[in-house]
Amino acid sequence: MIKGDEMRAFKGILLLVLLMFMTSVYAQDNQSLIIYGKEGFLKAIKTSDIDSMVIKDNANLPMSDYLTFEPKGWDEVKTFFKDELTETAHRIEELRTDSSLVLNIVTDSHENRSNAANVRRTEDTFLNVWALNQLTHCDGFVHLGDYLWSNSSSLYPNTDSVNAHLSVFRERMLYANPFSYMLLGNHDGLNGSLPQYETAYTEVGNYNYRYVCRPDNKPYFYFDNPHAKVRCVCLSIPFKEDSGNPWGWSPLQLKWLVNEALRVKDGWNIIIFSHVKLYSTEAGSGGLRNYKTLEGLINAFNTHEQYEDEVISADFSSYSHSRIMVWISGHSHYEWIITDSSQLEEFNLSCPIVICGSNQMYTVSKCPDTAVISTRKDKSVTQDLWDTFVYNRGEGKVHFVRFGAGEDRVVNVEEGM
Repeated sequence: MIKGDEMRAFKGILLLVLLMFMTSVYAQDNQSLIIYGKEGFLKAIKTSDIDSMVIKDNANLPMSDYLTFEPKGWDEVKTFFKDELTETAHRIEELRTDSSLVLNIVTDSHENRSNAANVRRTEDTFLNVWALNQLTHCDGFVHLGDYLWSNSSSLYPNTDSVNAHLSVFRERMLYANPFSYMLLGNHDGLNGSLPQYETAYTEVGNYNYRYVCRPDNKPYFYFDNPHAKVRCVCLSIPFKEDSGNPWGWSPLQLKWLVNEALRVKDGWNIIIFSHVKLYSTEAGSGGLRNYKTLEGLINAFNTHEQYEDEVISADFSSYSHSRIMVWISGHSHYEWIITDSSQLEEFNLSCPIVICGSNQMYTVSKCPDTAVISTRKDKSVTQDLWDTFVYNRGEGKVHFVRFGAGEDRVVNVEEGM
């Protein structure tokens, strides 16, 4: 019989062997950063074995620097962010309960590798997300898309260049939080334009495959948080999946939503993430493709009824204690909480829509009357802008704790219990 001290020694040797094995598997041609994860298991994150770049504002970065990524620590966190990090962590801790879901949410980074000041600001954001995760536990990190700079044929001329840029974000996100989830936006394809399934998804299709459920390597997926009994459904728009308009949702994506993503245990709640909100005019005056079908499915789920139209049919009558609580998106570059048709005439949804502000310092000049554009200033706290989402089961609210420019937001939601 093995005694306690011998058992502890045996476990220590076993852990060392596992660490050596993971290092040999992941290192290969790159340095391997080993992190002891939040859930208590080893996670290997592959990083480049290249010295840190010294970037000067307004300097052009060569194409060969696509894949450079160097883990950074507290010494590289800008001084003007440190108080904000402490205060943000404190506000999150004040909200946290025993059944919280806490997610960092960033959207619309639009990194331009030919503009070093833009790159510097993007790198600051990911380092700030990492730093916040050192101060308080966050369950995951969601980026809602538009990593790439728009319409740049020189930066994104082919598949390799697109995937090289996306791999930089992939490494940064994993460093900030090993549980990271990557949606794509309308600027994340060739020449900075609409993503195409056959050209732009090598990185994203294999991204975090251990932690998400997706059909093959499609860019739509879901992940679960059993602690808070929440499923996060990440829809893909725009996405060229068939011959139809990519601005919207194909029948294939909607069937996956009905047959897989919405099939939760009764009593679980659902959050929908996407790059673009449900109501948008990118596809023309008639709205996004199949948006009425998606609206009908969400409303039927929340009323526990059947739904049928020419695209799909579904029966949600057995989900009497579950609910789709909120739709969270980016894309618009302003911040907006939509709860009724007085704000948006076509709004007819049984859950609120929350639009998150742009991480890129450039913002739009106009927004709807009830929306907000936060004031930004380079090399200050307001240079950055992103949220930490906090949901406490049973509270009937979701919180968006702001880092950087802007204010915290609270949204009332209906829950299933």
